[in-house]
Amino acid sequence: DKPIKYVSMNMEAYNRVGDVVKSTIGGDMIKVLRAVGPIEPGLGNGGSFFNSSKTTSYENVWYNNSISCVRVASADIEYMDGSTDTIGPERIADAIKPGIKNTCELGEQLR
Repeated sequence: DKPIKYVSMNMEAYNRVGDVVKSTIGGDMIKVLRAVGPIEPGLGNGGSFFNSSKTTSYENVWYNNSISCVRVASADIEYMDGSTDTIGPERIADAIKPGIKNTCELGEQLR
């Protein structure tokens, strides 16, 4: 476990019936949101890279009125020592703070 320099989260947005939607400006279906560290290690210790006292917020990521849910599809991590790691779909649930849902299945969308 090493301190993290950047976390780039690859995000997908969904409409109310579970379809992936794209931004009406630019047409992007996946948006990359970047968190800037340093972020103390925790991934692999039952913690997550979101267990930080820092708060990051993003505005106007997508332009589409039909979006009802977003989820982290994967994340790319750059550590302070320059090494990198990719957290794919099979590992992303372990990297997210306990209690946070990362699903856009029907009936579980955020409103």
